[in-house]
Amino acid sequence: MRVLDGNFVLELKKGGLFHSIVDYVINDTTLDFEIRDGYINIYFKGNSILKLNENGTFEIHKKFQKGTSLSKLTLSSATDVNNYLDNIPLIKNNVISVKSKRPTLEIEYEQLLIRSNNLNKNVNSEIFLTDRQYADNINNSRFDLSGFFWSRKNRKRNQTAPLTFIEVKYSLNPDISDIDQQIDKYYDAAKSNISGIASETGYLKNLKIELGLINQSKERLDALKTLKISDKIEDAKFIVALIDYNPNSSLFDKSKLKALSFNSQIEIFNCGLAIWNDYLIKL
Repeated sequence: MRVLDGNFVLELKKGGLFHSIVDYVINDTTLDFEIRDGYINIYFKGNSILKLNENGTFEIHKKFQKGTSLSKLTLSSATDVNNYLDNIPLIKNNVISVKSKRPTLEIEYEQLLIRSNNLNKNVNSEIFLTDRQYADNINNSRFDLSGFFWSRKNRKRNQTAPLTFIEVKYSLNPDISDIDQQIDKYYDAAKSNISGIASETGYLKNLKIELGLINQSKERLDALKTLKISDKIEDAKFIVALIDYNPNSSLFDKSKLKALSFNSQIEIFNCGLAIWNDYLIKL
């Protein structure tokens, strides 16, 4: 289960040793902060540029450390933390250099979806994302994004919100043709541990609010804290996010999804920056 030690959480909050790291991520639109089991990850273009453990030790791939002044692998003082933050631009450049031949646009869009729904309070989205790349080792599944749905209809405190799982596909990813098999596997994985996932999502929701990783008005945040996460599989939403998918392609076969027994819980979200006439809505 994704959970952090209480003392570690205090160090991540305002006044704590690691709060400046959280603050840096919130203000850098290219970064993503995720909570893991006993540690946190910071991602840039889908690559971890910091794995910070509860004891202050940290890990960064050696290739990403090239030319930095990171002489030790422990953040035990404000000087250590500031030194890491000062090196982030160089670490980013190293990521770009190492990964330039293998673009990760799909993963980058995952991060954009997190920031748009969680950190832009002017958007007032109905979906909040609490985790990225959630792994279910028993069923050998990995959800791209997971969180919960809070409908704008009759919004109020103490409501029960359904779990939401999002599978992201960029452009003409060949996997799109097998999307029904993936979603079916995700459904089975969610069903087998629905109570655990719901409990974990509730915990991550509240912790992300405490750390400022969900940015909404105070009134909305206070209400979000009171929400309960449904542990009923029949309430869960499964969303396929097609990013820059060419509508003229036959790769995505919606009928395969309609054939699944839980098809009423599946929804399609078309988004991205590419423009086709089929997606234009005339006045």
